[in-house]
Amino acid sequence: YGFAMQLLQSNGYLKKVAEENPISLASAVLNVAAVGLSLNPAKSQAYLIPRNVKMGDKWISKICFDPSYRGFCDLATMSGEIKWIQVNVVYENDTFLDNGPGEKPSHEYDAFAPITERGELRGVYCVAKTKDGDFLTTVMREDELLSIRDKSEAWKRNQSGPWKDFPVEQRKKTVVRRAWK
Repeated sequence: YGFAMQLLQSNGYLKKVAEENPISLASAVLNVAAVGLSLNPAKSQAYLIPRNVKMGDKWISKICFDPSYRGFCDLATMSGEIKWIQVNVVYENDTFLDNGPGEKPSHEYDAFAPITERGELRGVYCVAKTKDGDFLTTVMREDELLSIRDKSEAWKRNQSGPWKDFPVEQRKKTVVRRAWK
């Protein structure tokens, strides 16, 4: 509850939507707690996001619980089925090879090179190691990521929001969400 109040005090639009639809705020905060995540900014596990959603034939604003990619990863490892998860971005000058089902992919790159030297972004991947020692890999190309970005209400409206402010983090979140399925 305390972290939710801090978020409301620091974001005027979030506060306005919460005042207009307090039930959505209560539901979102309860959902955060119910799944075992935190709104603590230091953990970066979950967010309260104001969204416009269509209810019947009209649009309303509400507060939605949105797990971060770190939150999804924490949930997976808390279950005990997954030992660890890694999410990474692949650029055109990197060497990346998906080695097939059950195998860890190969990704070679100079971690200290400026991003501009690594070339254009090609995609992202998520690899999880199971408790049995297998690897589960999900790979997404840049065109798939952009297609998902283009469905974001904030992006459609004025190319703003997290896809503009945190483009790499949004890509990571997108591949983790797909892997979660």
